[in-house]
Amino acid sequence: MSKRNNTTLTQQHLRDVVQLKAHQKKELRPIWAVTWNTRGETLVPLGSASMMVMVADPDHQNPNKDRISLFCIVAAARGNVISYDQCVMRHDFSKTPYAGAYNNILDPQDEGDPNVSPAHRPNGSWVQLGLAVQHDRRKAVRTSHQLGTVPQLPDFLAGYDSPITGVDPTLWRGPCTEGNKYNLYLIDTRYVDMVANPPRAVFEDFSKMVGDRAANPARTLDGTVYPLENPSRKLAEAHGWDLSALLTIVAKGGQLDEVVVESDDTPHDGMSGSDIPEMTPTEFTSAYDDALDRLLELQQEVQTTLAPANRAALDAAGYCWDRAVLHPDAPLPVPLGGDIISQVGEAAAIRLLRDQLKKSKAVLSPGTTDTDLVAAAKAPGRPLFASQYCAVQVKHREVGLGESAFAFSSDMLGRPGVTANFYPTFERKGSGHVKSRQKTHA
Repeated sequence: MSKRNNTTLTQQHLRDVVQLKAHQKKELRPIWAVTWNTRGETLVPLGSASMMVMVADPDHQNPNKDRISLFCIVAAARGNVISYDQCVMRHDFSKTPYAGAYNNILDPQDEGDPNVSPAHRPNGSWVQLGLAVQHDRRKAVRTSHQLGTVPQLPDFLAGYDSPITGVDPTLWRGPCTEGNKYNLYLIDTRYVDMVANPPRAVFEDFSKMVGDRAANPARTLDGTVYPLENPSRKLAEAHGWDLSALLTIVAKGGQLDEVVVESDDTPHDGMSGSDIPEMTPTEFTSAYDDALDRLLELQQEVQTTLAPANRAALDAAGYCWDRAVLHPDAPLPVPLGGDIISQVGEAAAIRLLRDQLKKSKAVLSPGTTDTDLVAAAKAPGRPLFASQYCAVQVKHREVGLGESAFAFSSDMLGRPGVTANFYPTFERKGSGHVKSRQKTHA
Protein backbone atom coordinates (compact mmCIF):
# COMPACT_ATOMS: atom_id res chain seq x y z
CA MET A 1 0.00 0.00 0.00
CA SER A 2 1.36 3.42 -0.93
CA LYS A 3 2.21 5.90 1.80
CA ARG A 4 -0.62 8.24 0.85
CA ASN A 5 -3.15 5.42 1.35
CA ASN A 6 -1.85 4.41 4.74
CA THR A 7 -4.69 5.73 6.92
CA THR A 8 -7.52 3.92 8.67
CA LEU A 9 -10.24 5.73 6.70
CA THR A 10 -8.45 5.16 3.40
CA GLN A 11 -8.11 1.44 4.08
CA GLN A 12 -11.78 1.22 5.06
CA HIS A 13 -12.72 3.04 1.85
CA LEU A 14 -10.66 0.62 -0.23
CA ARG A 15 -12.42 -2.32 1.43
CA ASP A 16 -16.00 -0.97 1.42
CA VAL A 17 -16.03 0.99 -1.85
CA VAL A 18 -13.14 0.42 -4.26
CA GLN A 19 -12.71 -3.34 -3.90
CA LEU A 20 -16.37 -4.28 -4.33
CA LYS A 21 -17.06 -6.75 -7.11
CA ALA A 22 -18.68 -5.51 -10.33
CA HIS A 23 -21.99 -7.24 -9.52
CA GLN A 24 -22.03 -5.65 -6.04
CA LYS A 25 -21.58 -2.19 -7.52
CA LYS A 26 -24.35 -2.83 -10.02
CA GLU A 27 -26.72 -3.86 -7.20
CA LEU A 28 -26.05 -0.56 -5.45
CA ARG A 29 -26.92 1.71 -8.39
CA PRO A 30 -30.70 1.89 -7.71
CA ILE A 31 -30.00 2.66 -4.04
CA TRP A 32 -29.21 6.21 -3.03
CA ALA A 33 -29.05 7.76 0.40
CA VAL A 34 -29.35 11.03 2.22
CA THR A 35 -28.42 12.23 5.68
CA TRP A 36 -27.32 15.36 7.51
CA ASN A 37 -24.31 16.38 9.52
CA THR A 38 -26.05 18.43 12.23
CA ARG A 39 -23.15 18.15 14.72
CA GLY A 40 -25.53 17.01 17.43
CA GLU A 41 -27.89 19.99 17.09
CA THR A 42 -31.59 19.62 16.32
CA LEU A 43 -32.44 23.28 15.66
CA VAL A 44 -30.05 25.13 13.35
CA PRO A 45 -30.16 28.24 11.14
CA LEU A 46 -31.31 27.57 7.59
CA GLY A 47 -28.41 26.54 5.38
CA SER A 48 -26.02 25.63 8.20
CA ALA A 49 -26.79 21.89 8.25
CA SER A 50 -24.88 19.95 5.59
CA MET A 51 -27.00 17.40 3.77
CA MET A 52 -25.08 14.49 2.23
CA VAL A 53 -26.50 12.79 -0.84
CA MET A 54 -24.82 9.69 -2.29
CA VAL A 55 -25.69 8.50 -5.79
CA ALA A 56 -23.91 5.83 -7.84
CA ASP A 57 -23.92 5.73 -11.65
CA PRO A 58 -22.00 3.52 -14.09
CA ASP A 59 -18.77 4.97 -15.43
CA HIS A 60 -19.33 4.94 -19.19
CA GLN A 61 -15.59 4.98 -19.83
CA ASN A 62 -15.08 1.87 -17.69
CA PRO A 63 -18.08 -0.48 -17.36
CA ASN A 64 -16.47 -2.24 -14.38
CA LYS A 65 -16.37 0.95 -12.36
CA ASP A 66 -18.98 3.29 -10.90
CA ARG A 67 -18.91 7.00 -10.33
CA ILE A 68 -20.22 7.74 -6.83
CA SER A 69 -21.37 11.34 -6.56
CA LEU A 70 -21.20 12.68 -3.02
CA PHE A 71 -23.09 15.96 -2.80
CA CYS A 72 -23.12 18.46 0.04
CA ILE A 73 -26.39 20.35 -0.27
CA VAL A 74 -27.86 23.10 1.88
CA ALA A 75 -31.28 24.73 1.98
CA ALA A 76 -32.17 28.29 0.99
CA ALA A 77 -35.32 30.41 1.22
CA ARG A 78 -36.66 32.25 -1.82
CA GLY A 79 -39.80 34.13 -0.91
CA ASN A 80 -42.23 31.67 0.63
CA VAL A 81 -40.48 28.65 -0.89
CA ILE A 82 -37.65 26.75 0.80
CA SER A 83 -35.53 24.59 -1.47
CA TYR A 84 -32.87 22.01 -0.82
CA ASP A 85 -30.83 22.57 -3.97
CA GLN A 86 -27.74 24.60 -3.05
CA CYS A 87 -24.74 22.38 -3.82
CA VAL A 88 -21.66 23.59 -1.95
CA MET A 89 -19.44 20.52 -2.51
CA ARG A 90 -19.35 17.56 -4.84
CA HIS A 91 -16.82 14.74 -4.65
CA ASP A 92 -16.34 11.45 -6.44
CA PHE A 93 -16.49 8.92 -3.61
CA SER A 94 -15.39 6.11 -5.91
CA LYS A 95 -11.91 7.64 -5.80
CA THR A 96 -9.79 6.74 -2.79
CA PRO A 97 -9.34 9.58 -0.27
CA TYR A 98 -5.75 10.47 0.57
CA ALA A 99 -3.85 13.13 2.51
CA GLY A 100 -3.42 16.24 0.41
CA ALA A 101 -6.20 15.32 -2.04
CA TYR A 102 -7.80 18.12 -4.06
CA ASN A 103 -10.50 18.80 -6.66
CA ASN A 104 -13.16 16.06 -6.41
CA ILE A 105 -11.20 13.67 -4.15
CA LEU A 106 -11.61 13.88 -0.39
CA ASP A 107 -8.78 14.34 2.10
CA PRO A 108 -9.35 11.92 5.05
CA GLN A 109 -7.24 13.86 7.55
CA ASP A 110 -8.88 15.12 10.75
CA GLU A 111 -10.04 18.73 10.48
CA GLY A 112 -8.81 19.43 14.01
CA ASP A 113 -5.34 17.89 13.59
CA PRO A 114 -2.74 20.63 14.20
CA ASN A 115 -0.17 18.63 12.24
CA VAL A 116 -2.10 18.88 8.97
CA SER A 117 -0.38 21.04 6.36
CA PRO A 118 -2.03 24.46 5.86
CA ALA A 119 -2.04 23.69 2.14
CA HIS A 120 -4.33 20.69 2.63
CA ARG A 121 -8.12 20.59 2.85
CA PRO A 122 -8.81 17.93 5.53
CA ASN A 123 -12.35 16.55 5.57
CA GLY A 124 -12.15 13.44 7.72
CA SER A 125 -15.63 13.83 9.19
CA TRP A 126 -17.15 13.93 5.70
CA VAL A 127 -15.26 10.76 4.76
CA GLN A 128 -16.51 9.06 7.93
CA LEU A 129 -20.09 10.06 7.18
CA GLY A 130 -19.72 8.87 3.58
CA LEU A 131 -18.51 5.48 4.78
CA ALA A 132 -21.48 5.24 7.16
CA VAL A 133 -23.83 6.02 4.27
CA GLN A 134 -22.12 3.44 2.05
CA HIS A 135 -22.49 0.85 4.84
CA ASP A 136 -26.24 1.49 5.05
CA ARG A 137 -26.62 1.34 1.26
CA ARG A 138 -24.97 -2.08 1.21
CA LYS A 139 -27.23 -3.32 4.02
CA ALA A 140 -30.28 -2.23 2.03
CA VAL A 141 -29.46 -4.24 -1.11
CA ARG A 142 -31.55 -7.23 -0.02
CA THR A 143 -34.59 -5.07 0.78
CA SER A 144 -34.30 -2.53 -2.06
CA HIS A 145 -37.79 -3.40 -3.34
CA GLN A 146 -39.20 -2.26 0.03
CA LEU A 147 -37.46 1.11 0.08
CA GLY A 148 -39.34 4.35 -0.42
CA THR A 149 -38.41 6.96 -2.99
CA VAL A 150 -39.10 10.25 -1.18
CA PRO A 151 -36.81 11.33 1.67
CA GLN A 152 -38.01 13.03 4.83
CA LEU A 153 -36.97 16.67 5.24
CA PRO A 154 -36.75 18.69 8.45
CA ASP A 155 -39.42 21.13 9.53
CA PHE A 156 -38.77 24.79 8.75
CA LEU A 157 -39.44 27.48 11.35
CA ALA A 158 -39.53 31.25 10.92
CA GLY A 159 -38.20 33.37 13.79
CA TYR A 160 -39.69 36.72 14.89
CA ASP A 161 -39.05 39.17 17.69
CA SER A 162 -42.72 38.91 18.65
CA PRO A 163 -45.76 36.93 17.48
CA ILE A 164 -47.57 38.22 14.42
CA THR A 165 -50.99 39.66 15.19
CA GLY A 166 -53.82 37.48 13.95
CA VAL A 167 -51.84 34.23 13.93
CA ASP A 168 -53.06 31.49 16.27
CA PRO A 169 -50.98 31.95 19.46
CA THR A 170 -50.88 28.19 20.07
CA LEU A 171 -48.73 27.76 16.94
CA TRP A 172 -45.80 29.71 18.39
CA ARG A 173 -42.80 28.34 20.24
CA GLY A 174 -41.61 30.85 22.85
CA PRO A 175 -38.03 32.14 23.13
CA CYS A 176 -35.49 30.10 25.11
CA THR A 177 -37.96 27.31 25.81
CA GLU A 178 -37.53 23.58 25.42
CA GLY A 179 -36.30 22.90 21.92
CA ASN A 180 -35.70 26.60 21.22
CA LYS A 181 -32.39 28.03 22.42
CA TYR A 182 -32.88 31.24 20.41
CA ASN A 183 -34.36 34.50 21.70
CA LEU A 184 -37.03 34.47 19.01
CA TYR A 185 -40.63 33.35 18.65
CA LEU A 186 -40.70 30.41 16.24
CA ILE A 187 -43.51 29.21 13.99
CA ASP A 188 -43.75 26.69 11.16
CA THR A 189 -43.25 28.50 7.84
CA ARG A 190 -46.53 26.97 6.58
CA TYR A 191 -48.49 29.33 8.82
CA VAL A 192 -46.93 32.68 7.86
CA ASP A 193 -46.36 34.74 4.74
CA MET A 194 -42.61 35.35 4.80
CA VAL A 195 -42.87 37.88 1.96
CA ALA A 196 -45.40 40.06 3.75
CA ASN A 197 -43.78 39.40 7.15
CA PRO A 198 -40.04 38.84 6.64
CA PRO A 199 -38.65 36.84 9.58
CA ARG A 200 -35.49 37.69 11.48
CA ALA A 201 -34.21 34.19 10.69
CA VAL A 202 -35.36 30.81 9.36
CA PHE A 203 -34.40 27.54 11.05
CA GLU A 204 -34.30 23.84 10.24
CA ASP A 205 -35.83 21.63 12.94
CA PHE A 206 -34.53 18.04 12.97
CA SER A 207 -36.19 17.03 16.25
CA LYS A 208 -38.53 14.58 14.45
CA MET A 209 -35.66 13.00 12.51
CA VAL A 210 -33.01 12.24 15.11
CA GLY A 211 -32.36 9.09 17.09
CA ASP A 212 -30.72 5.89 15.93
CA ARG A 213 -29.48 2.66 17.50
CA ALA A 214 -25.98 1.27 17.20
CA ALA A 215 -23.65 -1.23 18.83
CA ASN A 216 -23.09 -0.42 22.49
CA PRO A 217 -19.44 0.60 23.05
CA ALA A 218 -19.71 -0.68 26.64
CA ARG A 219 -19.55 -4.24 25.30
CA THR A 220 -16.09 -3.71 23.84
CA LEU A 221 -14.82 -2.54 27.23
CA ASP A 222 -15.66 -5.85 28.92
CA GLY A 223 -12.40 -7.28 30.27
CA THR A 224 -10.41 -4.12 29.55
CA VAL A 225 -8.00 -3.27 32.36
CA TYR A 226 -8.66 0.17 33.83
CA PRO A 227 -5.87 1.88 35.85
CA LEU A 228 -7.77 2.80 39.01
CA GLU A 229 -6.12 5.28 41.35
CA ASN A 230 -4.41 3.53 44.25
CA PRO A 231 -5.86 4.92 47.52
CA SER A 232 -3.00 3.66 49.72
CA ARG A 233 -1.17 6.97 50.19
CA LYS A 234 -4.33 8.97 50.86
CA LEU A 235 -5.50 6.42 53.44
CA ALA A 236 -2.11 6.50 55.14
CA GLU A 237 -2.12 10.31 55.21
CA ALA A 238 -5.58 10.25 56.80
CA HIS A 239 -4.01 8.30 59.68
CA GLY A 240 -1.03 10.65 59.81
CA TRP A 241 1.31 7.87 58.68
CA ASP A 242 4.37 8.29 56.46
CA LEU A 243 3.82 5.36 54.12
CA SER A 244 7.27 5.55 52.54
CA ALA A 245 8.89 5.44 55.99
CA LEU A 246 6.80 2.43 57.00
CA LEU A 247 7.79 0.58 53.84
CA THR A 248 11.45 1.41 54.39
CA ILE A 249 11.43 0.08 57.94
CA VAL A 250 9.71 -3.15 56.94
CA ALA A 251 12.05 -3.63 53.97
CA LYS A 252 15.03 -2.91 56.24
CA GLY A 253 13.86 -5.70 58.50
CA GLY A 254 14.41 -8.13 55.63
CA GLN A 255 11.01 -9.70 56.04
CA LEU A 256 9.62 -8.68 52.61
CA ASP A 257 10.69 -10.01 49.25
CA GLU A 258 9.27 -6.99 47.40
CA VAL A 259 10.70 -3.48 47.60
CA VAL A 260 8.95 -0.29 46.59
CA VAL A 261 10.17 0.86 43.18
CA GLU A 262 9.94 4.60 42.68
CA SER A 263 9.81 6.07 39.16
CA ASP A 264 12.86 7.98 38.00
CA ASP A 265 11.06 11.29 38.03
CA THR A 266 9.37 10.84 41.42
CA PRO A 267 11.49 11.71 44.47
CA HIS A 268 11.25 9.33 47.44
CA ASP A 269 9.42 11.27 50.12
CA GLY A 270 10.09 8.77 52.92
CA MET A 271 13.20 7.47 54.61
CA SER A 272 15.87 5.47 52.86
CA GLY A 273 17.67 2.73 54.68
CA SER A 274 20.35 5.17 55.79
CA ASP A 275 17.69 7.63 57.04
CA ILE A 276 16.47 5.25 59.73
CA PRO A 277 17.89 6.42 63.07
CA GLU A 278 20.12 4.03 64.89
CA MET A 279 18.12 1.76 67.15
CA THR A 280 18.82 -0.96 69.56
CA PRO A 281 17.60 -4.37 68.40
CA THR A 282 14.69 -4.06 70.81
CA GLU A 283 13.74 -0.60 69.49
CA PHE A 284 13.97 -1.74 65.87
CA THR A 285 11.88 -4.84 66.55
CA SER A 286 9.19 -2.61 68.09
CA ALA A 287 9.33 -0.16 65.16
CA TYR A 288 9.21 -3.03 62.67
CA ASP A 289 6.23 -4.69 64.35
CA ASP A 290 4.39 -1.36 64.47
CA ALA A 291 5.11 -0.65 60.77
CA LEU A 292 4.04 -4.13 59.73
CA ASP A 293 0.79 -3.86 61.69
CA ARG A 294 0.03 -0.52 60.03
CA LEU A 295 0.72 -1.88 56.54
CA LEU A 296 -1.55 -4.87 57.17
CA GLU A 297 -4.26 -2.54 58.47
CA LEU A 298 -3.79 -0.32 55.43
CA GLN A 299 -4.11 -3.30 53.12
CA GLN A 300 -7.48 -4.14 54.66
CA GLU A 301 -8.62 -0.51 54.35
CA VAL A 302 -7.72 -0.43 50.66
CA GLN A 303 -9.99 -3.43 50.04
CA THR A 304 -12.92 -2.05 52.04
CA THR A 305 -12.56 1.40 50.44
CA LEU A 306 -12.93 0.08 46.91
CA ALA A 307 -16.32 -0.37 45.30
CA PRO A 308 -17.53 -3.98 45.72
CA ALA A 309 -17.45 -4.47 41.95
CA ASN A 310 -13.79 -3.47 41.77
CA ARG A 311 -12.84 -5.60 44.76
CA ALA A 312 -14.58 -8.60 43.22
CA ALA A 313 -12.96 -7.97 39.83
CA LEU A 314 -9.47 -7.81 41.34
CA ASP A 315 -10.08 -10.93 43.43
CA ALA A 316 -11.31 -12.78 40.34
CA ALA A 317 -8.17 -11.70 38.48
CA GLY A 318 -5.99 -13.09 41.25
CA TYR A 319 -4.66 -9.71 42.31
CA CYS A 320 -2.22 -9.81 45.23
CA TRP A 321 -3.42 -7.17 47.67
CA ASP A 322 0.06 -6.81 49.16
CA ARG A 323 0.99 -4.93 45.97
CA ALA A 324 -1.48 -2.16 46.72
CA VAL A 325 0.54 -0.97 49.72
CA LEU A 326 3.97 -2.13 48.54
CA HIS A 327 3.58 -0.12 45.32
CA PRO A 328 1.39 2.80 46.44
CA ASP A 329 2.10 4.91 43.34
CA ALA A 330 1.07 2.18 40.91
CA PRO A 331 -2.62 2.16 39.87
CA LEU A 332 -4.81 -0.84 40.60
CA PRO A 333 -5.36 -2.89 37.40
CA VAL A 334 -9.15 -3.30 37.54
CA PRO A 335 -10.77 -5.49 34.83
CA LEU A 336 -13.97 -3.81 33.64
CA GLY A 337 -17.23 -5.65 33.23
CA GLY A 338 -20.95 -5.17 33.79
CA ASP A 339 -21.94 -1.75 35.10
CA ILE A 340 -18.73 0.23 34.62
CA ILE A 341 -20.21 3.31 36.32
CA SER A 342 -20.08 1.47 39.63
CA GLN A 343 -16.42 0.71 38.95
CA VAL A 344 -14.95 3.97 37.65
CA GLY A 345 -17.64 6.61 38.29
CA GLU A 346 -19.92 8.37 35.85
CA ALA A 347 -17.43 10.94 34.49
CA ALA A 348 -14.76 8.35 33.75
CA ALA A 349 -17.35 5.97 32.24
CA ILE A 350 -18.55 8.69 29.87
CA ARG A 351 -14.97 9.44 28.85
CA LEU A 352 -14.19 5.76 28.24
CA LEU A 353 -17.33 5.17 26.18
CA ARG A 354 -16.86 8.37 24.17
CA ASP A 355 -13.28 7.38 23.32
CA GLN A 356 -14.45 3.90 22.35
CA LEU A 357 -17.26 5.32 20.19
CA LYS A 358 -14.83 7.59 18.35
CA LYS A 359 -12.71 4.55 17.55
CA SER A 360 -15.55 2.28 16.45
CA LYS A 361 -18.00 4.70 14.81
CA ALA A 362 -16.82 8.29 15.12
CA VAL A 363 -19.68 9.64 13.02
CA LEU A 364 -22.09 8.84 15.88
CA SER A 365 -20.20 10.74 18.57
CA PRO A 366 -21.54 14.29 17.95
CA GLY A 367 -25.10 12.95 18.01
CA THR A 368 -24.60 10.95 21.20
CA THR A 369 -25.14 12.89 24.42
CA ASP A 370 -23.52 12.14 27.76
CA THR A 371 -26.95 11.02 28.95
CA ASP A 372 -27.05 8.50 26.09
CA LEU A 373 -23.66 7.13 27.16
CA VAL A 374 -24.71 6.83 30.81
CA ALA A 375 -27.75 4.80 29.72
CA ALA A 376 -25.49 2.61 27.56
CA ALA A 377 -23.09 2.03 30.46
CA LYS A 378 -25.93 0.95 32.74
CA ALA A 379 -27.28 -1.50 30.16
CA PRO A 380 -24.30 -2.91 28.25
CA GLY A 381 -26.46 -5.72 26.85
CA ARG A 382 -28.69 -3.26 24.98
CA PRO A 383 -27.88 -1.13 21.92
CA LEU A 384 -26.65 2.43 22.26
CA PHE A 385 -29.32 5.00 21.43
CA ALA A 386 -27.79 8.13 19.88
CA SER A 387 -30.61 10.57 20.58
CA GLN A 388 -29.27 13.48 18.51
CA TYR A 389 -27.92 11.55 15.52
CA CYS A 390 -29.69 12.09 12.20
CA ALA A 391 -30.08 8.60 10.78
CA VAL A 392 -29.25 7.73 7.18
CA GLN A 393 -32.26 7.50 4.87
CA VAL A 394 -31.78 4.85 2.18
CA LYS A 395 -34.02 5.25 -0.88
CA HIS A 396 -34.75 3.51 -4.18
CA ARG A 397 -34.74 5.10 -7.63
CA GLU A 398 -35.32 4.09 -11.23
CA VAL A 399 -31.85 4.27 -12.75
CA GLY A 400 -33.28 4.90 -16.22
CA LEU A 401 -34.81 8.21 -15.09
CA GLY A 402 -31.37 9.75 -14.61
CA GLU A 403 -31.11 13.02 -12.73
CA SER A 404 -34.84 13.68 -12.95
CA ALA A 405 -35.36 11.02 -10.25
CA PHE A 406 -33.86 13.45 -7.73
CA ALA A 407 -36.02 16.52 -8.45
CA PHE A 408 -38.99 16.78 -6.08
CA SER A 409 -41.85 19.25 -6.26
CA SER A 410 -43.91 20.32 -3.25
CA ASP A 411 -46.60 17.83 -4.24
CA MET A 412 -44.10 14.98 -4.46
CA LEU A 413 -42.68 15.84 -1.05
CA GLY A 414 -46.12 16.42 0.44
CA ARG A 415 -44.74 19.67 1.83
CA PRO A 416 -46.37 22.95 0.71
CA GLY A 417 -43.72 25.59 0.06
CA VAL A 418 -40.83 23.09 0.03
CA THR A 419 -38.96 21.74 -3.01
CA ALA A 420 -35.74 19.79 -3.48
CA ASN A 421 -33.23 18.78 -6.10
CA PHE A 422 -30.78 16.21 -4.78
CA TYR A 423 -28.73 16.08 -8.00
CA PRO A 424 -28.15 19.79 -8.69
CA THR A 425 -26.34 21.15 -11.71
CA PHE A 426 -23.25 23.04 -10.72
CA GLU A 427 -20.09 24.85 -11.81
CA ARG A 428 -16.86 23.69 -10.21
CA LYS A 429 -14.88 26.26 -8.24
CA GLY A 430 -12.05 23.90 -7.28
CA SER A 431 -11.21 21.45 -4.46
CA GLY A 432 -14.65 19.94 -4.47
CA HIS A 433 -16.40 23.24 -3.72
CA VAL A 434 -19.05 24.17 -6.28
CA LYS A 435 -21.42 26.91 -7.23
CA SER A 436 -24.99 25.85 -7.96
CA ARG A 437 -27.02 26.85 -10.96
CA GLN A 438 -30.57 27.42 -9.86
CA LYS A 439 -33.41 25.41 -11.33
CA THR A 440 -37.08 26.30 -11.24
CA HIS A 441 -39.20 23.84 -9.29
CA ALA A 442 -42.90 23.33 -9.50
